[in-house]
Amino acid sequence: MEGIRRSSTANVCHRKRSEVKLKVFKENTMIGIHRCYTSSGRLRMEKKETVAFPPISKIPNATLSGMPRSRSWSGQVNPKSVQQMFFSMAISDTQKALQRNNSLRDVSLEDSHWNIPYKKISGQTNSQITAHLKNNLYHRHVKRVSNESSSVEEHQYILESTESFLLKSRQKPPILGQEDSGQNSTSNGTDFFMDESQNISMDPIDSLRGYKKAGIVASCNGTPESIKDGTSQYKSKQTTHNTSLFCKNAPTNGTNSDYNTEETASSSHIENPVGQEEEEVLQQFTDTEAQIIQGLLQLPCTDKKKEFKIYICGGYQDSHPERNSLFQRVYPDLYIYFKERGFDFRMFDLRWGLNDGVSNNHLFTSLHLKTLMDCQNTGHNAFFCFMGQKYDQTTIPVTFAKETFEVITATVEMRRKEVKRNSVTAILVTPPEDTVPPGKDDTKHNGTGFQQKTLEDDTLRTTNTEANHFINGQFKKKSSAKYDKELELLTQWYRLDENSAPSIYRLQPISTVYGDIFSRDPDRRQQAKNKWLNTLQKLYDIFLEYMTLAFGKDMADSLLKTVVQQEIDQAFQVSGTPEDYFHCFKRIISDVKYNLTSNRASEYIDVLPTKSEINKTLFDAQQGVIQSIHQRLRHTNISESNVSWGWEGINPVSNRSHAYYLELLGNDFRKKVIAHFNRITNSLNEPEKSCSRRDGIRNRIIQEILEHAKHCHTLVNCFMGRESFLQELQDGIMSANKQLIMIHGESGSGKSSIIAKISILASHWIGRDLRVVTRFIGVTGESRNTRMLLHSLCFQIAEIYNITMDFSEDLKGLINEFSTLLEFANKCRPLMVVVDGINELVHEDKLSWIPRELPRHVYFIVSVSTESECSSFRMLQKLTSQQNIIPIPPLDIVEIRRMIEVWLERDHRRLPGHQMKILSDACAACPHPLFVVSSYMESCLWTSYSSENDLYLQCNISKIYSAILGRLEKNHGEQVMKKVASYISLSRNGITLQELLDLLSLDQGVMQEVKQYQNITVPVFPGALWIKLQNDFGTHLVEQRTDNTYVLNWAHSLFRMACINRYLKSKEHQLSVHSAFADYYLESKSRHNLTDNIALLMPLTWTGIHRNPVFNLRKILGISHHLIQSNQYPRLITECLFNYEYLLHKVWATSVVGMQEDIKAAINPERPTPDLNLLSEALELSTKVLLRDPTQLASQLKGRLHHIEILDKPVAPGDPRKYPLLPTLLNQFHQSSIPVFLPSFTCLLPPGVLLCDMLSGHTDAITAVAEAQNSLQAVTASKDGTIKVWDLSTGKFIYTLHGVGRNIDSIIVCMQNQIVAVTEDHSFQIWDLASRKAIYCDNDTLDVPILTSAMDGQLLLAFFDGSHLVKVFDLADSCRLVCQVAIPADETPVHKNHSILVSRNSVKDYVLFAYRSGKEAMVLSARKGTVVAKLTAQDPVASVQGVAVTKEYFLVICRYPSLKMHDIVHIELFNVNTFAYIRTVKGCSSDFIGQIAVNRQGSHVVAFSHIPNTNTTEIVLWNLETEDHKHIVKFSSIPRGGICCDLRYCLAFCDGENNLRSWNLANRINDQTLSMNINRVKRTDGIQEIITMKNFPRYAVCRSVKPGLITVWNIVKSKCKGSAVRVERGLVESTDVVLVRDMKLFILTDRGMSSFTETPRPIFQTLLTYDMLKKKYVRKQTGLYIIPCPKHEYRVLEGGLLLGLSETRDHFVIWNMDTGFIKDRLRPKHRDRNSTDLMPEPDGCKEKLDKKVLHKQRKQNGTVLLTPWERRNETKTAKRRRLEGEMKQEMEKLQHLVNEKNNAIDQYLLSEDEKVIVCSYYAHHLCVFSLETMSHLCTLEDSESMLFLHSAALTSNGSFLALSNYCDAEKISYVTLWDLQRGKVKKRLKNEPNVCCMALTDEADRIVFGIALENKLKVWEPFKHKHKIIQGYENMNLTDDSKLQVIEGGSKAILLSGEVSMWNLDNGTLMSVFTPDSKICCLSLATDRKTILIGMSDTPSLINLKIASRDGESISSTGTNLFGEESSSSEDEPDDS
Repeated sequence: MEGIRRSSTANVCHRKRSEVKLKVFKENTMIGIHRCYTSSGRLRMEKKETVAFPPISKIPNATLSGMPRSRSWSGQVNPKSVQQMFFSMAISDTQKALQRNNSLRDVSLEDSHWNIPYKKISGQTNSQITAHLKNNLYHRHVKRVSNESSSVEEHQYILESTESFLLKSRQKPPILGQEDSGQNSTSNGTDFFMDESQNISMDPIDSLRGYKKAGIVASCNGTPESIKDGTSQYKSKQTTHNTSLFCKNAPTNGTNSDYNTEETASSSHIENPVGQEEEEVLQQFTDTEAQIIQGLLQLPCTDKKKEFKIYICGGYQDSHPERNSLFQRVYPDLYIYFKERGFDFRMFDLRWGLNDGVSNNHLFTSLHLKTLMDCQNTGHNAFFCFMGQKYDQTTIPVTFAKETFEVITATVEMRRKEVKRNSVTAILVTPPEDTVPPGKDDTKHNGTGFQQKTLEDDTLRTTNTEANHFINGQFKKKSSAKYDKELELLTQWYRLDENSAPSIYRLQPISTVYGDIFSRDPDRRQQAKNKWLNTLQKLYDIFLEYMTLAFGKDMADSLLKTVVQQEIDQAFQVSGTPEDYFHCFKRIISDVKYNLTSNRASEYIDVLPTKSEINKTLFDAQQGVIQSIHQRLRHTNISESNVSWGWEGINPVSNRSHAYYLELLGNDFRKKVIAHFNRITNSLNEPEKSCSRRDGIRNRIIQEILEHAKHCHTLVNCFMGRESFLQELQDGIMSANKQLIMIHGESGSGKSSIIAKISILASHWIGRDLRVVTRFIGVTGESRNTRMLLHSLCFQIAEIYNITMDFSEDLKGLINEFSTLLEFANKCRPLMVVVDGINELVHEDKLSWIPRELPRHVYFIVSVSTESECSSFRMLQKLTSQQNIIPIPPLDIVEIRRMIEVWLERDHRRLPGHQMKILSDACAACPHPLFVVSSYMESCLWTSYSSENDLYLQCNISKIYSAILGRLEKNHGEQVMKKVASYISLSRNGITLQELLDLLSLDQGVMQEVKQYQNITVPVFPGALWIKLQNDFGTHLVEQRTDNTYVLNWAHSLFRMACINRYLKSKEHQLSVHSAFADYYLESKSRHNLTDNIALLMPLTWTGIHRNPVFNLRKILGISHHLIQSNQYPRLITECLFNYEYLLHKVWATSVVGMQEDIKAAINPERPTPDLNLLSEALELSTKVLLRDPTQLASQLKGRLHHIEILDKPVAPGDPRKYPLLPTLLNQFHQSSIPVFLPSFTCLLPPGVLLCDMLSGHTDAITAVAEAQNSLQAVTASKDGTIKVWDLSTGKFIYTLHGVGRNIDSIIVCMQNQIVAVTEDHSFQIWDLASRKAIYCDNDTLDVPILTSAMDGQLLLAFFDGSHLVKVFDLADSCRLVCQVAIPADETPVHKNHSILVSRNSVKDYVLFAYRSGKEAMVLSARKGTVVAKLTAQDPVASVQGVAVTKEYFLVICRYPSLKMHDIVHIELFNVNTFAYIRTVKGCSSDFIGQIAVNRQGSHVVAFSHIPNTNTTEIVLWNLETEDHKHIVKFSSIPRGGICCDLRYCLAFCDGENNLRSWNLANRINDQTLSMNINRVKRTDGIQEIITMKNFPRYAVCRSVKPGLITVWNIVKSKCKGSAVRVERGLVESTDVVLVRDMKLFILTDRGMSSFTETPRPIFQTLLTYDMLKKKYVRKQTGLYIIPCPKHEYRVLEGGLLLGLSETRDHFVIWNMDTGFIKDRLRPKHRDRNSTDLMPEPDGCKEKLDKKVLHKQRKQNGTVLLTPWERRNETKTAKRRRLEGEMKQEMEKLQHLVNEKNNAIDQYLLSEDEKVIVCSYYAHHLCVFSLETMSHLCTLEDSESMLFLHSAALTSNGSFLALSNYCDAEKISYVTLWDLQRGKVKKRLKNEPNVCCMALTDEADRIVFGIALENKLKVWEPFKHKHKIIQGYENMNLTDDSKLQVIEGGSKAILLSGEVSMWNLDNGTLMSVFTPDSKICCLSLATDRKTILIGMSDTPSLINLKIASRDGESISSTGTNLFGEESSSSEDEPDDS
């Protein structure tokens, strides 16, 4: 603002010059106004709208002296209306200057009138504007002239701010600490109060007179704050709110809510403006937050909550229908809307459910404003005001500053004395029927307002002896006794409290006078309430009268504002434009004045108490409030509705128009809230993206880390003292010696604050870029769970050291990974892990993760409580030395006094000596920080007039908490307090506000008590009562973030214990509370849907944006927790564990490990439940899949348990099932909430197999494993460059060696586990584990070394694969080379790679080795370096597959061929002393030997047998003594290595896994059902091909992997899905070809050589036709000549035709299978011509060809090969030779293309309707043939691309072909769409490499193809020129073997890429995935193209895959049963369709 200096106004000449210019300005202005006024009649015909008008500047004319006057208002074109005058875009320079010089309270520049478009106004508005401008300009001039002599008045006029007249426009919110410009136009900025010393010395009456003489009675600093709070010197310490009736610097009696309130700046300056962050796009994490996650905890952490708050303002009664409709109808929808976006939603309406705001301690007014400010400080908020026609209830200030109150009493006393002294009756002016409310505006816009205010000012300037006061034109006499009663009333209800600084007068509780306010009798309680309301009105009248006399009417009105007015004023105290936050709904009952006789009329409008007339004064006051909103808020934010009066006012039940009105209101409210939220979060502009489960877990952990960081900074900000103890801690940390530091103390001793201080100071103590990881157990719910705590710690440490790894989900694996991650700490970046309150962990094994010895540069600090029942303290003592156990000392008296003094100064309080002594003595007796804080908080309730009984403090913290609970019971009700404390204390990690209010509303005892004492108007627990109770809890109740939401929880565990001891002593009561929680979560009832069918507020999940689920973790985790705690195990089993939706969402939201924990808790050994064990094993087998994709739960369980359900039949009628719960669970899969694949039969590994344990600890994939010597230990190497030594008995690693290598191939442990030797590629190294150094390295070998040891690890032998060299090293003699042996080459190795087999063990110095697939093994003496024996196999046909050594035998494992079955494994045993053959132990034909191991006792041989063509492996075992052979376990995936030093620990690792799998084979070693032999072989024949029957859609024919096995399957009938309806064996031989069509088998057999051709060729001579329906051969044809082809190149066509290739594979041959003769041949047209005919004529077309060649050369190369100077120097002969050479090259290319026409057919595609064939020739062309016309249609040619059909697709009618091709010239890959009818390219998509599979629709309007390497799908719509990319899911692997098909018109796609997946192409989303345990051999679609048929590699059953969901369509079946299947009503229809 450009203001005027006071010095300039003092100059008379300067002032006169300014006055002259101002006079000219006013004259010009009046001329313009007159012209505008004359045209106002025209506007009355226009549409009535409201609009914003610019302010009227009060800048003096002195500021206009320097402005150019080239264009004045008088010179403007006559405006047609006032609107054009102010809103014309062509404004004058004078107007612009006025706007530039506006005061701070003017409308901002962007809101100026030249930035506002043209708008229409009504005629009435135009008249008001005109009158307003005339009167203001006139009265300004009169006032200026009349007061010219008064310098004070002159200064006041000059310093006046802009006065605005706004209609529904936008006005800048008033600066805090000042009034609105329209209400405080007389303010001159002079301070009201003098010095404090002056105030004390003056008499109150004299003080008042002094104030009046100073001429500042009506100024009062522009704000009522100084009147209420005392002298202005305290103003800088006030909070930002300036209209509260409470003194913010003094604690309110009955509450301690201001204890932790932080000091803010003066009210005129807002440090953190509300909404500053809303202008920006919400980012997920800031840079500071990222650094905090990286361990830089000392950085400040801002609190950015993900919650949206709405505050609703309105009258108690008149807006009840609207607010009630919002809570019942709109709130549930908005709650779900915000939950779907990850936000909490809260709607605060402190009037809903209450009749009035009467409370004993008068807290509701402050609660309203405090709640509103809390909403504003959230950052995401909105304010909604509902205005009716009824004025709000009157209120009075609860506190007064001492000086202010004494001025009021002095005024009353002065009036009383004057009446007595002069015997004159004072005249009091009052309204006729009611009290004049504050803030009303009785003046009209016609000048009377100015006259009345002038009269009031003159009256106030009368002498003190004159007692006449004129208000509203009426007088009332008042006697001296009346003054006495007023003084008595003031002194009775207000008492001086000198404990506040400065002193204040405090309004006393209602119960001090009217004790019946707490009566149990509702009548007596209502009488007390009525008496108080009468007293309240009297006090209000007193304050209105005497504050008006003492301070002026404006100040009195400001202090006596209603709560609604104060809320509205506070709502405007925001940064930015109010329109972004403020919304107003105005309702007018148009005919209410005709229904004033109704009993309900007073609820909607103010009616006089004596007659049925409108209270005009209150009605005008209400209109004034509405008008003030119009002045400050744009009209677009004000919604106005007119309704008519109903039977009982507004009743939507009986009046349909009212129901429609409320529905529209709710819709409008909903839209405004959503629009506001989308604007501040920019959620509509977010790119569409999907969030994987891993991303969700990551974000959840990061949020938790930030919560702990915020809590740490909060504690540090409150920390005081403890300097000596911190120094002691620093010394202890620096001398910890790699051990744990334990800080212990009693509960409440300050452990958390000390831990927080250590976390911040540690970086200064240690330095070196220290990273700190801090957790406060209990701050978040996740931190109480040991497993989730470890996961969080591992994640943050990995982020600190930039480690990428997949963490385990189980506790055992996380413990190892945590220890591994600690080892990454280094000298440059040390690590400190700090855990507070470790005794709060709830897991049984909660301390096993803490290492006994820490790695270097790691500091570990924990705090623990030392209570007698705390076992954690005793356990931690065993993990560290005594010097590292540091107790927390108590506070000394000096620290206590300093803390109290700081707190008193902060809270602006003081305590008299006796009260301070009580507080100090109590704190000295119990010097714990928690007790000191709690005692001080209790002392905040003391006043200077408190009695001695109220000053008592308890002796310990438990008793203090008990006293607090007792006080709260008295104020809020016993049942309410009992239930609230119970629910919070027994909740799972806290309780949300929604849950608490719902539970209280559902509790009958609570609601009965509330209805009895609170007189509520709704059948639920009102939110206002909870806000009041929460305020009384103070800092004992805190808000925490857990489960992705905010919960309420006790600030300290001792408070929880106090609540439990007081309310929950009995176990039955605890069980009942847990049962209430369980019922609430399961039934999903809330206070919003008690009577109506409203959407559930507690679903398992919400559908978030971009279709990402948002899980309701409160319900998912709370159900099982409270059912377990309430001992409702049967209900847990039936409603949770065998409830599919619950299982799905829990596995999805948390992990399958969490589900296993619930199952473990539900298993009761006394009452066994077989279903639970079955479910647990099934989940264990599916753990790997479910951790990656939890949505496969249904398919995984159905694929493992289906056959168990089928076989579970009662033995006799009436007998129970073994698994009664299993059918219920499986049936629920068909109604899944998400689309899932359901297999028709068991196709996965079923429960009952031996399960494995996981040993996790490496951060990358394991590459090698070896067993240690003479101990239960194992050694592993990993790509992370480490070697770990594992203790198998505990499952933990005990040693880590870093820097070994990242590609270790093998490990050998030697010298009693002191030395390890490793191989890496072509080198090997020897490491000393003790010194952690490499003691030998050999990098010069050309061959791959293979290591073994001898002499108990003393000798190391290195065999070199590919050569005959062996080196022997003596490890005991510094790795000395003992000898170097060349193996005798008696037997030539069969294999070039991996040719040598070497035993891992040895006996004496003997080592056994052999050549793979050889006939013998050799024994090498390591000492001698010679081969001492050769062990020859017993049969010459044997093939050696492995060797091993035990203490008694040399083992030679051989494979022998068998005529009837696969090869059989023999283990031949030889004596270790005599080398003689002993015996043979045989296996079976199902053994496929891979890795071989022998246990340490030498009794068993263990092998990992990989089943060919599957993805499964079996562990097989031989007992060398009993010769028993068993297949122990089968598991998915293929191991790369394994060992078995003990049968209890069989270890293996698979490719890409960073964990070891461990099986306890000893559990199954005696199971005879697992025994196998030659005669008992387990077959694993799968399905090789699936053929669907077009004419028999119910059936499919499968050809097995085993030759000769044909099966027929009914794919519709549910009963037949597990078994084939027809099985045919022995029909064909291995050399025959079987073709299937229409239930007939066409067998090409009798393969022989043709004798009638020049060159004998193999042919099929016989065709057999077998009818499977008749089950017999129906035709045999011999003497045929059918060329043998691969089976897939034969096709049986319609009409009995057979399609195949010719003997030269250059054309197609079609045989008639009825006659056996060739019917036709399909040849390309160019086959009928000579190759020379395809070339151009050399003479006739030479010129044309030359031009073509030259054009092509220029196009491709331009003038390449020739530089400009070469071209200039080129002769004609040279040019001719060059052109001839180019033509020759082109001719050669053309000839090459012509020669390609003679290529053989490489591959062909047949259209689905069998009419079109497209074939490729490994050339630059494709040929298209028609089977209808038996002709060549066209040739597709591309001279620059080779055309293949490997990645191609053909439409069903053969009209279009899509394929992928690569252009050699452009070096670009294309996806090309060919039109086969025209033989031309239709469309092309450029730059599409690595296309591996393709599919297209029947109309070719959508093409889908998969891109390998990138693992994504692309959808191309060629005719719409659109394409989009669909990202693949995790672990998706697209290869050349992947298959893709589109269904449902191209809207969905089926992809086979190792897994089966279905995709929604329209939405670009993944629908479902099915992951098998083994390999899927084939996939086909049924004729309905909805059922997916898959053939597995290890099961003979055909599997149907169907998508099951709630919205799934049923699939109708066609056809009839052909094979005699039984018919029943329940079995004919498919059960899963």
